[in-house]
Amino acid sequence: MYGLPVPYSKYKEWEDGTGRSFPLGVYGDVFCLFNGREGKWVIVGKKIRASNYDSPILIPELTESEELEIKELVKKHFYFDGKFHYYFIIE
Repeated sequence: MYGLPVPYSKYKEWEDGTGRSFPLGVYGDVFCLFNGREGKWVIVGKKIRASNYDSPILIPELTESEELEIKELVKKHFYFDGKFHYYFIIE
């Protein structure tokens, strides 16, 4: 997953400010995942497919334009901005 970690206080502020519940799972082209002990963080971004047929697992790197597109989607839907990272997630 390529996304932005958002602390509890920020997504709670988003919920209070918009009057909407923060979505978990797929939200249009954006994916939202609670992470960390007791759900203290949400990672907001986009899932990318890793190849697990080989060892080690290969995670594709996105192009700059793909990374920018994900950042713009997160900003458009949730108004969050910051330092994005690659995350390994298991569902």
